[in-house]
Amino acid sequence: MGNAENVNKNRLSVLAVPKLNELLQKSKIMQFLDLRSTNLTDAGLAMLVEGLPFCSTLFNLNIAKNDITSSGMEKFAPILHRTAISELDISLNPLGNNGVRCLAENLWEKVYHHITLSQRETISVTELNFRDVDKYSNGKKCALLKLNLSETKLQESGANHLFKNLLDFYSLQHLNIDHNCFQVHKMSAFSSLVKQSRLHTLSMNYCKLGNEGGVSLGDALLLSNSMRDLRAKSCDFGDTAAKAFAACLEDNPTLERLDLSNNLINDAGGELLGISIA
Repeated sequence: MGNAENVNKNRLSVLAVPKLNELLQKSKIMQFLDLRSTNLTDAGLAMLVEGLPFCSTLFNLNIAKNDITSSGMEKFAPILHRTAISELDISLNPLGNNGVRCLAENLWEKVYHHITLSQRETISVTELNFRDVDKYSNGKKCALLKLNLSETKLQESGANHLFKNLLDFYSLQHLNIDHNCFQVHKMSAFSSLVKQSRLHTLSMNYCKLGNEGGVSLGDALLLSNSMRDLRAKSCDFGDTAAKAFAACLEDNPTLERLDLSNNLINDAGGELLGISIA
């Protein structure tokens, strides 16, 4: 624990977390903390947040496969901006749309501002927050560069919220959303994210996006100047999607790796892809 070695064969009880917090508070060298499959649960994560902000050297945290739900995210996400964590793996947890939404909304510190009675008359109801007496703006940004949300029960509403919040979060370079279920062709925020963000790597394996999703993705990639690695195997792409990807390969000089394996692309689509890279 605290280096590249992991503890994923252990079963930590909640009673062990305070001792781990003590270690986090005292350590000046810990860089990696791998707690995947350790039975952490929401209760353990809620306790772990007490120690994480004190370890300024910790940049890699893996809490995958710990039965963490949206309840755990409500405790964890708001302290992210107080940590140095730049690589976060929370895959294989049943976060659902609400858990991912909570994470997305806390990519920045929320700075609340009190609203006086006179100010309330000039502010619309939709702008008011926090029981109609306070509003907030974005403060300090968290340090995330890599985020793994693979198999977190993410669906369209949660995915759309995530993409919208990531539009202005330019530091994120690697995003993994494998094994989730949503349709990107219905989300303008997704296309904008691919076009405008600084994402280098996007993994969407087994997302079953279909031809419409493939066309949306290919068209967005055509205008991206940062994407280097796109992984989209087993997404139910056919020849129509292959045509969009072929156009992207011809005109996008930044894309270095494109994985379209195990899709539904036939000879016609394969020929177009082959010509584009010849």
